[in-house]
Amino acid sequence: MPGTNHFAAPLETLLHSTLVIDHDEALRRKLQQALERLGHQVTAVATGEAAIAEALRLRFSCCLLEITAADGADLKLIPALLEREPHLAIIIQSEINDAELSAHAMALGATAWLRKPVATEALVRTIRQNAWRGWNMRWCSAVPTCIASGATWSSYQWRRSKR
Repeated sequence: MPGTNHFAAPLETLLHSTLVIDHDEALRRKLQQALERLGHQVTAVATGEAAIAEALRLRFSCCLLEITAADGADLKLIPALLEREPHLAIIIQSEINDAELSAHAMALGATAWLRKPVATEALVRTIRQNAWRGWNMRWCSAVPTCIASGATWSSYQWRRSKR
């Protein structure tokens, strides 16, 4: 986003800031406690409206989104969240085993689909993989001379000195 300061928060804060959206209060609290023990800053909410409000207030590297309805009504949150934070890693958790719904979620921008119940280790591994990918994309879109393009700081400085 033009004018956005991608580096306003420390790296560790951005990498470990997670939004949990789950209607089940006990599970939401369990996820929050497990992630906080691992050093994540967690915001846990029960509804999509609350999630959008938090996404407008804070920046997140990862979102755990529970999908409860087979009609995919919960999927409308994906574009809304990505509008605010384009590189947000959105990990879907669901008891629904529907390949079509999963493919639709991925097409909307979700980065992973996990079938509930999810083992804590698998969830943490998925969060780490996806949060890093989101951070790398954010970094490359914010830095004019991106290392991914093959440029280095020294080559950038050399080109500038020849002007």
